[in-house]
Amino acid sequence: MDAYTPLLRRRKTTFSSSLQFLFLLPYFFFCSPSYGTLEQGVALQELKNSGWITVKYQSWLVNTDPCVEVWAGVDCDTQGNVITLNLTHAGLNGPIPEAMGRLTTLVQLDMGNNKVCKNCSAWNKVTGDLAPLTNLVNLESLILTSNEVATSKFPAAIFHLKKLKNLRVDNTMIGGEFPVRLAELSNLQYLYLGNNTFTGTLPGRILGTMMSLKEFSIWGNYLTGIIPSELASLANLTYLNLSKNNLFGGLPPELGKLTKLQKIFLYKNKLTGPVPEMWRGMVSISDLQLNANNLFGSFPSWLLQKPYLSMLQLSNNQIRGTINASVLNIIAPSFKNLQLQCNYLEGTKPRVQNDSDIIANLDNNCWDNESASDSACVRALNCLNFQLYTRNGRCPDCPSGQIMVDTTTCICYGVMTSSVKKLPIGAVIGPVVGVALLILLASYLWWRAAKRKTAKRELALLSHSHPDYFQTEECSMRFGSMQSWEIPRGVHHFSIEDLIKATDGFDKSHEIGEGGFGKVFVGNFADGRMLAIKRAGPTRCSSKESGHGQFRNEVLLLSRLHHKNLVRLNGFCDDGDQQILVYEYMKLGNLHRHLHGNKGKCATLDWYKRLEIAVNVAQGLEYLHSFAVLRSSILPSSTIDDSQ
Repeated sequence: MDAYTPLLRRRKTTFSSSLQFLFLLPYFFFCSPSYGTLEQGVALQELKNSGWITVKYQSWLVNTDPCVEVWAGVDCDTQGNVITLNLTHAGLNGPIPEAMGRLTTLVQLDMGNNKVCKNCSAWNKVTGDLAPLTNLVNLESLILTSNEVATSKFPAAIFHLKKLKNLRVDNTMIGGEFPVRLAELSNLQYLYLGNNTFTGTLPGRILGTMMSLKEFSIWGNYLTGIIPSELASLANLTYLNLSKNNLFGGLPPELGKLTKLQKIFLYKNKLTGPVPEMWRGMVSISDLQLNANNLFGSFPSWLLQKPYLSMLQLSNNQIRGTINASVLNIIAPSFKNLQLQCNYLEGTKPRVQNDSDIIANLDNNCWDNESASDSACVRALNCLNFQLYTRNGRCPDCPSGQIMVDTTTCICYGVMTSSVKKLPIGAVIGPVVGVALLILLASYLWWRAAKRKTAKRELALLSHSHPDYFQTEECSMRFGSMQSWEIPRGVHHFSIEDLIKATDGFDKSHEIGEGGFGKVFVGNFADGRMLAIKRAGPTRCSSKESGHGQFRNEVLLLSRLHHKNLVRLNGFCDDGDQQILVYEYMKLGNLHRHLHGNKGKCATLDWYKRLEIAVNVAQGLEYLHSFAVLRSSILPSSTIDDSQ
């Protein structure tokens, strides 16, 4: 406020002599800033009267100078220009009014919300493309945190604000790919884009040119691809937050060149490989959070010796090997928090020196004599099988949807990644690939047409309309005495058309097993469900009329079975001469594969888990024999069949 005192004193002093007044009279006619300030006051009044600002600002009085009268949220420079407008929690509602564009002297504009505020006044809900901001060419700071801009691409108005140093549009529901035109804002130092809906990849070549960046945050979006090594060019970077995306690949070793980097958050991605040795160069690092990835390798004990490190978060990865207890005795004085739970560390569990001053969690690894190390963590392999699988330098399996690209560092890439565009011979490969795709497309369409024709023929043979669900026209006279019945509650009657569509005509690619009841297929239904479809051979009309009755009884009986260890019946189909049962689909495969392995691979179940399975099976059988009311001679074998 000291900078504004001379102006306020000049405006409010009472002149004691007419000579002084006459001397200053030309100043008021030719040099007074009041006219310009009053014009800005009119623009502010329009903002207030438009209904966009819902909080009542009592100090914003008509025909008063916003600088002299000290309007709430308004600051001015010594020339009487409005340079700061703070509308935090002013109840802003809707698109920005055009009057905002007349405040061309603004340097700082805050329309955000305090994300951690519990008792704040009305929240702002700014929406739209922000077009009126285009004229605010002197703006250096723009804050829109936690609004509802909700545009499908980044607002173009911001690209005109060439003097911007601080841009915070986090939590604003902005979508589209990363706005590469932000590189035109050469003065940008603080860029916060977190918790939006950005897609695509991070453009390394563009980001590498934003040399003024000190803090960059784009957490909680839908970004994929690798972390660009070009970020290492941002020599002034002190804060990097790319957490909660779908980034894959390894940690770029080049980031070790960022000697000013203090905080780096990469947690909850799909990153693989080790912590690079080159990261020893991060001499200023204080907070390193890499948890909830698939990082693999030895524990980087050298990190604990970083002079400013306070937090190291590596939990829920695949860090293995041992930790020498002496390493934990030379931790830097600044260190406060170590999180290593749910990894594959082994040997004797070490104790952190000065653990009364340090929060440390080393539980749920593979330490000697540690109990419940596996059940407390969600992971594909338990300790024993992980150690067996990765011995002799073998890499662990890649995360779902990724393929191994480096067996030395065990780094995986997402399947969708393609480097064709980056190849120098791309111009030659492009047409060849195009022709190949056309050929494949033509072949696929021909195959689909043939398959559709076959399915229609089968559908014509299978689809009939019957007064009784378990009769065919051929057998209607013979089974005419069978009365129609009410479908059990909670059991869906599927048509054969539904099942043909869900299995592509019972295609071989959908077949997942064969049990005592018949072949088993997995079906993908239009509502997104995946169900297991057990199809018996067609029932033929014969003197054994009990076949249909038995199927009916089985549907009735299975519909009554409700136990956590029994697969639940979802529905049935009896169109034509079909007898088909539809169950919930067990995504992890059948029990036999887990007990005995698959295609020569070692089984993945330890003896404790096998004992647990045996107990659960026994409980299911006990329920069937002791509690389920079975009024049929048929054992519902399909209930406990492990074919799926």
